[in-house]
Amino acid sequence: MKRTVIILTIILMTIFVLQISVAQETISEDTSDEASSAENAGEDFDLYEVLGLFEESEDLEDFEQALNTEDTGVNNLDLNEDGEVDYIRVVEYAEEDTHVVVLQVELEEDDFQDVAHIDIDKTGEDDYVLQAIGAEELYGEDYIIEPETGSTDSTTTVVRVIFRPGYVVWVSPWRWRRYPAWWRPWRRVPRATYRARWARSTRRTRYRRTTARRSVRGRNIYTTQRKTSKKYANRGRSTPQQQSPPTTTSPPQRSSPSQGRPTNRGISPGGGSRTQRGRR
Repeated sequence: MKRTVIILTIILMTIFVLQISVAQETISEDTSDEASSAENAGEDFDLYEVLGLFEESEDLEDFEQALNTEDTGVNNLDLNEDGEVDYIRVVEYAEEDTHVVVLQVELEEDDFQDVAHIDIDKTGEDDYVLQAIGAEELYGEDYIIEPETGSTDSTTTVVRVIFRPGYVVWVSPWRWRRYPAWWRPWRRVPRATYRARWARSTRRTRYRRTTARRSVRGRNIYTTQRKTSKKYANRGRSTPQQQSPPTTTSPPQRSSPSQGRPTNRGISPGGGSRTQRGRR
């Protein structure tokens, strides 16, 4: 009997030690992931998926809602580190035949951090250069995603819309603590979970990574509008002169009424919402 008690005690102690070990490893992994969340934040916002979502959107208002819908699974950013994903604003600038679509987060009131921007440059009758460029503070220098073909055309609905005559650029009406009625923040998932989510995405076969900027005007527009939060001000930043020169230029053509200044076409706070979409 005494021997049985001793054996059972040893077994129970072994199980207890193993449970503590597993718990410690889990805590260590979670802590490591959270500690690196700010430093490597670009890993929580897959630009392959972002560019795919952009080309699948009806317009930029639709694109902004898709970015901020949990079911699409694209947004896992938590730049202010409160445990919940951040709302991503979409702000557009236009000059002649170039549109720059900036994706940004307001970490606190009037403290903005750009996440990425999308350059769309009309280079022919039905030919548009399209690139998504990650913010250097989050992705490092020259992190650029583009279609495998290097361009897109007017069969892409959102591109056709923004190049319509008389089009007014989109500027998100939503700000710090003023969000749309449909917005429901959710908990950020561990980075390993987020990576696994998109590891076999079909969108990855449609896009490629490059280091070559293709729009001179797009880069110039963005340089004048770039926003960096005080939290990220000293990370990964370089001057425009240090960047690789673009491989092509965007020829000056017709003039746009926007001329680089965004005009608010957004719905007013408290406005309606669009149909929610699921992950693709």
